[in-house]
Amino acid sequence: MRAFPRILAATSVVAIALVGAHSGPAGAGPGPTVYANGNRQGSSSYSQANVTINVGDTVTWTAQSGDHTATSYGGTFDSDAIAADSEPHSYSFQFTKAGIYRYYCREIPGMVAQVTVNDPAGPPPTYEPSTTTTTRPLYHKQAAGPAGGLRAELRGVPRVGG
Repeated sequence: MRAFPRILAATSVVAIALVGAHSGPAGAGPGPTVYANGNRQGSSSYSQANVTINVGDTVTWTAQSGDHTATSYGGTFDSDAIAADSEPHSYSFQFTKAGIYRYYCREIPGMVAQVTVNDPAGPPPTYEPSTTTTTRPLYHKQAAGPAGGLRAELRGVPRVGG
C-alpha cells in the first residue's frame, strides 16, 4: 500500500505530459491576425506585410478601417469584402499546404502582402502560381441616387440604363 502514492504521482506526471502532446500538423492552430487599414491607394496597408506560419495554422484578416479583401494571386483564398463599419469584420483561412501565398486587396490598388507557410518536415516553400482568371466584382451599396432612392452597383461592371 505504501507504493500506491508513488505510482499515482508517476502516473500523474505521465498523464500531464500526454495532455500537452497532440496529433496533427506541426504548429497547427491559431495564427496571427493581420489588420487591414485605410480607404485609398497610398494610405492603406496590411498591418503585417509578411507573415510566416506553419502548415495547419490559421491567419485572420480584420478590417480596422475601410473596406478590404484578402485575395491570393493563385486563387487559394479570397475573403470577399470585409469592412470596418459592417459585417463581416474579419475573415479566417487555415493553410494546409506549404507555400508562399502573395495576396492583395481588390478594393485598394497596390495594397499587397504575403503569407509564408512552412512545413517543418518538408522542403522549403515555393510561390503559389498566379492564375489568369479574373475575380468576381464586389457588391457595393451607394448613397441616395439622383431620384433620392438607394442604388447599388457592382464595381468593375458597367451600369446599364443610366
